[in-house]
Amino acid sequence: MRQDGFHVRVLVVDDDKGIRETLGALLEEEGYDVSVAADGEEGLRVMLATREPMVVLLDLLLPTLSGEDALAAALEYFEGVGRSPVSFIIITANPQSVTAHLRTLIQRHHIPVEYKPFDTDHLLAEVERASAGGLVAG
Repeated sequence: MRQDGFHVRVLVVDDDKGIRETLGALLEEEGYDVSVAADGEEGLRVMLATREPMVVLLDLLLPTLSGEDALAAALEYFEGVGRSPVSFIIITANPQSVTAHLRTLIQRHHIPVEYKPFDTDHLLAEVERASAGGLVAG
């Protein structure tokens, strides 16, 4: 997908290979350029390296760096540089993994949360909304 002259990439950060592959194939069928990361550190590296719009589907329970910590680090970095090319969608199977701190970040930055197993049509609509809605502001 292209948005405002930029190619919109979707990054799927999930430690479950099946979810990464399934979401990757689904999103590619929809015309998105998809990247995947198996852990929080790898996902954060990709997020911080991007200069073009990116939608990140971010699992919370990840090895090496939790999704919450990766999200907080990315938001802090982008606030420091004054712009964010990244929009986030939290994907999790465990509602209890949404801590008070994470709930604050979600509310402040208007980040949708999708619970696994998710409805793929609804998830695709969230990705489209995030890619069409512009860049995430702090």
